[in-house]
Amino acid sequence: MKIKYDITPEQYTAIEERRSEMPGVVLEVQPLRAYPLGDIAAHVLGYMGEINEQQLQAMSDQGYRIGDFIGQSGLERYLEQELHGRAGGRQVEIDALGRLVRELGVVEPVPGNDAILTIDAALQQRAEYALQATLFRRQAAGFEDARAGAAVVLDVRTGEILAMVSEPDFNPNDFVTGIPLAKWRELNTDPASPMVNRAIKSSYPPASTFKMVTAAAALEEGVSFPGETFDARGGIYRVTANEVRKCWYQPYGGHGIVDIPEALAKSCNIAFYELGRRLFEVRNRTDSEVLARYARMFGLGEATGLKSLPGEEAGRLPDSANKVALFGDANIYLGDYLNLAIGQGFMQYTPLQMARYVAAIANGGLVYRPYLVKEIRSPSGEIVTQTEPEVVSRLEVSPRTLKTLQLGMYLTTVLETDEGYGTAYGIFESLEAAGIAVAGKTGTVQLGMEDVDNHGWFVGYAPADPDPFDDIPVEPEIALAVIVEHGGGGAAAAAPVAREIFEYYFRSRLPESPSPPGLPDQIQPAP
Repeated sequence: MKIKYDITPEQYTAIEERRSEMPGVVLEVQPLRAYPLGDIAAHVLGYMGEINEQQLQAMSDQGYRIGDFIGQSGLERYLEQELHGRAGGRQVEIDALGRLVRELGVVEPVPGNDAILTIDAALQQRAEYALQATLFRRQAAGFEDARAGAAVVLDVRTGEILAMVSEPDFNPNDFVTGIPLAKWRELNTDPASPMVNRAIKSSYPPASTFKMVTAAAALEEGVSFPGETFDARGGIYRVTANEVRKCWYQPYGGHGIVDIPEALAKSCNIAFYELGRRLFEVRNRTDSEVLARYARMFGLGEATGLKSLPGEEAGRLPDSANKVALFGDANIYLGDYLNLAIGQGFMQYTPLQMARYVAAIANGGLVYRPYLVKEIRSPSGEIVTQTEPEVVSRLEVSPRTLKTLQLGMYLTTVLETDEGYGTAYGIFESLEAAGIAVAGKTGTVQLGMEDVDNHGWFVGYAPADPDPFDDIPVEPEIALAVIVEHGGGGAAAAAPVAREIFEYYFRSRLPESPSPPGLPDQIQPAP
């Protein structure tokens, strides 16, 4: 059995000098995993650890032995059989002092296969630095608990995951020879949970980023129609004679007269309260789970089917089953639907689900299975397996409805009126000026607790079509979702992260400009 790993040169020399006094002691050179980018993509890659007794019993017939290090989480675990290869060895004869007499036989080692990932290493680095910098800036701005978040970037044409970020993180290099117990305890008792991959294992209420689902449901169910306007002057919505609800923009006089695209852009709660009321009536008449059905159609509230990372959370749909599980009451009331229509209430989704939802809006209605492993290649370079894009469903909504959502998301970044702006107005101005239009939606998760700051969302895609209804289509390339825990509003907390990601992805098409504060000027891609 192995007694000690990773000994120092001084220890090696001392043992060699006294080898004759230690019969049976063998110095063995062992290859170790190295992560040259440190903590970059840590939750995606995972970490190695010494094989335990249970794993050894299950894998001993595959050539594993005591002391082997195997993948324990992330892709390291998922791809263990592909990457491991087969150990070599020598059969030798030695004398009583442990000295080599002769070599009886040699078994050559067999290298494992190589895995080609969908991750863009340079984009992953940039996304991580952008999120870290934003967390730092939000803390400096008084949001002291803004210490965690996540971001996911997808190729809308394939479902490839180009970047997956979760903060805080860990360094897989700490695990390659066995992590010290004190360090392991530190990681697992940290209140910020650095070992949790928030991109797939944490779910959050979607806030106003859900309003595209509400709009789609209203248009497709026929309770609203293209071109309909809503009177949001004053910013007050009367539910009953004795109950009113206010828009977040009510202190400024309300959003004026808005149609659905403008209501999306301004995130006008008044319009969406009205759509929520109408959908509640549909629920009572013909479809008891109408809003949940549309959420599921967009890929929300269920695991995405990502095969390579275990433990993906399903999230929670706005249906009776989840309400009774949470509150012991299966009844869904009008007040519930008003909350759900603006993205608050008892539903939750992961950042990966949110990115896929937006990708489906961008690409014309295709819901892809996201994936991380593009190819497995043999040591000689031969392709062993290759992942093909997989469409798992199609949105059952009309092209006109999709274009209405796309227009509203585009206006979110550019709309400027006397009755308010798009909620991300100005943040993407430099990209727009350079010819890269961004469509998006902000969201602020109202946690409803005193002295607890809200979470901030931004979801979006680019390049966007400034006029989805014309005959000259613009083909989007990437979609993303960003969540900043306790960072405040989505425009201030999450949209700047998205801007840096878009800016870096489209860097070859933009005029040169200095990096914003807190981000490095140069990021070297992985070798």
